[in-house]
Amino acid sequence: MSQSFLLQRQSGASILEAMVALVVLSLGAIGVAGVQLSTVKFNQVSQQRSVAVHHLVAMTDRMRSNMPSVRAGDYIFNVPYANIPSSIPAFAACGAPCTSQQVANRHLNEWLTQLAGALPSGRGAIVRPGGAGTPFLIAVMWEEKDLTAALRDARCDDFPIVAAPPTAQCIVAEFQP
Repeated sequence: MSQSFLLQRQSGASILEAMVALVVLSLGAIGVAGVQLSTVKFNQVSQQRSVAVHHLVAMTDRMRSNMPSVRAGDYIFNVPYANIPSSIPAFAACGAPCTSQQVANRHLNEWLTQLAGALPSGRGAIVRPGGAGTPFLIAVMWEEKDLTAALRDARCDDFPIVAAPPTAQCIVAEFQP
């Protein structure tokens, strides 16, 4: 009779151990899922920043290819953030050869249109805060989910007319002609 009692007690302990193991395993699975979710989020942010840098470099290359318009200030584009989509310079086919200003309009049109399609609320701005002889500042801006003030690039505020919202991230580069 005492052996029967021990067997029942042993089987009860196995069920309890199995339940504890299941709880521990569940907590581990929840932890792994949280890490995976964070990884996906950081990969998305990293991908957006890579796209922004690509478009920033593309614009500096365009400007480098059309120095007469750079010197004339034809690449300056600084309008309020919310108005950028409706303010994209129009580009109409030009006769051969195109003027340097027409090429600048085409470059701005292509760049701003590509930004709008490549990034969430993608925008761009180009300013020359110090006037002639000083570097241009080129910004690529986009909406980034869960952006905290500590992660926002402070140079977004170098574009006072643009007035980007606090949820807008930006990458800024200097271009010295």
